[in-house]
Amino acid sequence: MSGTVQYLTCRHIPDNRLHHPLNALAIALRRRTALPMRRRSRIIAHCRSAENLPALRNVVATLPAEDRDEVVEVLAPYGLVAPAGCEPVALLGRGGMGEAWLCGLADGRLGVLKTLRPELLGHGQAEARFRREIQATLAIRHPNVVTALDADAAAGWMLLEFVAGGDLRAAVQVAGPLSEADAVAVAVQVAAGLGAFETAGMVHRDLKPSNLFVTPEGAIRIADLGLACSASAERTRLTAAGRAVGSWSFMSPEQFAGIDDIDCRSDHFSLGVCLVALSAGRTPGGGQREGPMTIAAAERLIHPSPPLRALLDRLLQPERDQRTADAEALREAVTATADALGGQGCVPSLELRSTAARLDGATEPSSDDAELATIVLPATVTDAPPIATDAILIGGVRTPARWLVWARPRLVLGKLRGGDVDLRLRNYPVEAHREGLDELSRRHAELVWKDGTAALRDLGSANGSCLNGVALGGEPLALQPGEE
Repeated sequence: MSGTVQYLTCRHIPDNRLHHPLNALAIALRRRTALPMRRRSRIIAHCRSAENLPALRNVVATLPAEDRDEVVEVLAPYGLVAPAGCEPVALLGRGGMGEAWLCGLADGRLGVLKTLRPELLGHGQAEARFRREIQATLAIRHPNVVTALDADAAAGWMLLEFVAGGDLRAAVQVAGPLSEADAVAVAVQVAAGLGAFETAGMVHRDLKPSNLFVTPEGAIRIADLGLACSASAERTRLTAAGRAVGSWSFMSPEQFAGIDDIDCRSDHFSLGVCLVALSAGRTPGGGQREGPMTIAAAERLIHPSPPLRALLDRLLQPERDQRTADAEALREAVTATADALGGQGCVPSLELRSTAARLDGATEPSSDDAELATIVLPATVTDAPPIATDAILIGGVRTPARWLVWARPRLVLGKLRGGDVDLRLRNYPVEAHREGLDELSRRHAELVWKDGTAALRDLGSANGSCLNGVALGGEPLALQPGEE
């Protein structure tokens, strides 16, 4: 195998959905994108000896003042109201009304405890909104909508599943815009989730990238139903007549106008703005009140291809009667666009994109988490889209110089017939991309991860395989962390 040498980086990544106070703290700190990676690593390394939450609090007290203040800001306070079997650890996020706390559950996994902000306790309208959010979240059960595990409206809390992949706003902040194909792949799943809202007779009213979370397997979860309401004209009013509700940059024209009888077509418009935001890598208008998105503004921001332009032209119509009429029409429109773009899109998680971005920008391989082993192999790679499943994690950002790969337990590498890149993953696990992999003329080598060790072995190809100029034999060559 010859050609331009790039780095194929293999890391063992532990399941960050399992509960341990240190793991929860690391996740919360990672979501603070303004906190430098070196400081995060330094804090986690200092706290590594903590086996439980009381011990973690004690260790945090010994941190240098600058780091201690950073951790105290996210560490859950004593006395936070929580259900039995739920241990709040660290703050994940804070919105206009609520706070989201990463917590450990009795079954050993992580969950998210959502509570009203302390200053809003006893505020009648805020409590009524929170009760409505609880009712909406409990009412909708769908693979593309975040799941409520438990709730107590009177006590002011709701327990949600933890979506480990992060939200899409953070993903594009860290690693730049999505490709059109990836953005439309997101829209396909969001459209499915919005179908569940339509079935329940509800409108989300606050669809935006920060409310679209991604599992490590690449599944979208629509979250934050705090503004969700019935699509019926008889719904309970919690907002003054004529007052706009939602996030300015993503509002439909009818939301801007404060029209009360909005329906699913308002969410379809917001999805169109999400497509623009994800493709542009930033919030249109900077979140300011500049008026609803137009197709002309979208074209200035992202210069869409004809298939995406046609979809946006349907979703961003100022008159809702000219948009997709219902969930089925929306599903057909986004699916047709995905097909027109070649069906090559995937939904990358924040963990995938942020790690790939760090690898792309580093002159030397580095790790955000000191405990993760890193193995670097000289190799050439093809620009396949990033994917995420339990078996394999592959990622790249824009035109990557390095790729992140998690192999469990086996990757097969081979020569690509007729291509300008001559190393390809044979067992790529996304069905839409398997056909292209049939172009491999032969298998060359396999990369195996077993018992904490990575090994490379030649598979008897006619030309043989080399690593660092040394021919590989039939016996696995063990690779050590840090070895190049």
